[in-house]
Amino acid sequence: MLQYSVYCKICPNRDTVRWHMDYLNKHLPSDGSVMVLMITEKQYQSIKYLVGNKTALDKKITTAKLLSF
Repeated sequence: MLQYSVYCKICPNRDTVRWHMDYLNKHLPSDGSVMVLMITEKQYQSIKYLVGNKTALDKKITTAKLLSF
């Protein structure tokens, strides 16, 4: 299994990425592994969301209902 949990962290610059990578290296699980994939904002924006039949939750989610902080 390649994917069990996926977490996303937005970093404003490469220094912040380095800080998080150092933190992860210092706190690696003894019996697990961590994989990191760094992508640019432009690459992230090009993600395509492919679904078969939409669930009730998928139908309720629209851009009008998204919150921005």
